[in-house]
Amino acid sequence: MNLTTALVSIGLSATCFAQAPDSRFDGIWVGTETVTLQQSKWVPKAACRTTNTTIVIAQGGTLVGVLGGFCPGRFNVVQRNRDAINFEAGHCKLSVRLSADGKALIETGTNTDIASRDEVTNSAVDYHNYRISGTFHRSK
Repeated sequence: MNLTTALVSIGLSATCFAQAPDSRFDGIWVGTETVTLQQSKWVPKAACRTTNTTIVIAQGGTLVGVLGGFCPGRFNVVQRNRDAINFEAGHCKLSVRLSADGKALIETGTNTDIASRDEVTNSAVDYHNYRISGTFHRSK
């Protein structure tokens, strides 16, 4: 087998295993996001808050943006994983999947931020860990 044939074979194999875009996710999704601060030494009791959030998905699930919510912005790292779309930016890692009937978008995720720093070295000494969840429906 020559080099050209080998390269074409590798390219075709990679194409076969790649996830095709999935337009079922595309649209504007509105709902409520709940963020729960997990216990830490600074906050001994878990605390939560809810906020109205909009998730915009386009181009077959390859372009994702979040308006409002705990992790707003456009996400450049977007990957499909079976029936879910995973996306992240910084310490924020989110995943959305469609409900069984396809009418709701279910969000789960995590975020971590620095709770305090050492006064001398400025290194992080404690973190806040957040659990993120939400249920969204298509905007009308």
